[in-house]
Amino acid sequence: MRRGTAGKPGWGIGPPLAFPHCRIGGDQGLRRGADTWSGCRTRLRVRCGGGRNMATAELAVGVGCRPGTPAEEIVAAIREVVHPSMIRCIATVGRRAGEAGMVGAAADLGVLLVSFTAAELAQVDVPNPATRAEAAIGTPSVAEAAALKAAGGDRLAVTKRVVGRVAIAVARFDG
Repeated sequence: MRRGTAGKPGWGIGPPLAFPHCRIGGDQGLRRGADTWSGCRTRLRVRCGGGRNMATAELAVGVGCRPGTPAEEIVAAIREVVHPSMIRCIATVGRRAGEAGMVGAAADLGVLLVSFTAAELAQVDVPNPATRAEAAIGTPSVAEAAALKAAGGDRLAVTKRVVGRVAIAVARFDG
């Protein structure tokens, strides 16, 4: 049986969490190196192999994208920002939740897909509101607002990052 770095079978150290003390290259957030996650000393334990351990999957990932965005593009964008083993759910606006790309991304990552109405998301205070999103779907934020609402918190671990045509934001679940 393989022993992880925490001394328990199957346990390893996951990617760093992004909090204000995690500053890499002058901005807040997670950065992915060639084959490793680096840059911050704050780390969480994650279950390695054999499936997801929801007790250690502590992040809600908010996703905003254009209609018809394929699952591969959404998954690639999420992996640019956060390690998949850290994710408990993907959250988005209701009109995107039923699309094949979003459903496929959640299935590929093996996580829950949570959706909120545009009116629910519009009530969430976010650091980076966008007039384009507000004009298009009636809320100034999808990724940041969905991540915060899904996690039940008021602080983002990673503010909105745009990767290709996909916007990603990350919030940590309370408690």
